[in-house]
Amino acid sequence: MANVSHTQQCPAQPSPCTPVLNGRCLVLEDNVLIAMDLEAQLFELGAGAVDLATTAAHALALIAAHRHEFALLDVNLGGGTSIAVAERLHRLGVPMAFLTGDAGFHLDTPGLDRMPVLFKPLDTTMMRNAVTIARSTTGKTAPLNAVSGSDP
Repeated sequence: MANVSHTQQCPAQPSPCTPVLNGRCLVLEDNVLIAMDLEAQLFELGAGAVDLATTAAHALALIAAHRHEFALLDVNLGGGTSIAVAERLHRLGVPMAFLTGDAGFHLDTPGLDRMPVLFKPLDTTMMRNAVTIARSTTGKTAPLNAVSGSDP
């Protein structure tokens, strides 16, 4: 799959929910349609800008170029994983959550093993919970390893 680079500014329309974000966010997801859905959810939660990356290398370049308030990382990226990106974000203190379609997913990497995990498909309530957990712990630990919920 081609490397997709996309940064969009928040649309100038009122959000139906109370914002939990206000800065730049990063989404690392190798499926462009899923990435665009996640981007829309982050804007709904108040993100000011969203950087989309489809590869770990592209995400690392975006991290070097911008300061991110929050990141969503798909665990499996076709031929690789997002672990190197997560380790970099963790060192920088950026709150993050993992995304996976694998219900049996378990991460044993020290420092990352307590980050919120969102199971695909997800909704805005799940995303809001993950953002709240990750931000409250400054990206270092989270009290849950799975986040659930549903929109009404």
